[in-house]
Amino acid sequence: MAEQEGFIAEGYVHEAVPEEKLGSATEVFFIVTGTLCGLPAYALSAQIAGSLGFEDARTAFWSAGLICCVLAALTSYAGARTRMNLAMMSDHAFGLAGGRVVKTLLA
Repeated sequence: MAEQEGFIAEGYVHEAVPEEKLGSATEVFFIVTGTLCGLPAYALSAQIAGSLGFEDARTAFWSAGLICCVLAALTSYAGARTRMNLAMMSDHAFGLAGGRVVKTLLA
């Protein structure tokens, strides 16, 4: 258990995940997809369905879900290829200041 606690405390915040610790891209895809698609749907579905009606709300949900699925697939692919988490990828892509903005928006 002490090894598990050390792993959580250290993590891989400032470096790429070692080859032997990697999970599959499929696992990353489902985690990111579940987060990106699930949380907004739960938070906004009742209000959207009440405002648009069932048929229009269903179209809106499918469209938004498809967009989020594509974004999640691209993010998980990039994470699996670079072995970086989202925080590291945002710092690498947008610089330190831009990475902080991205992380703040996602928090």
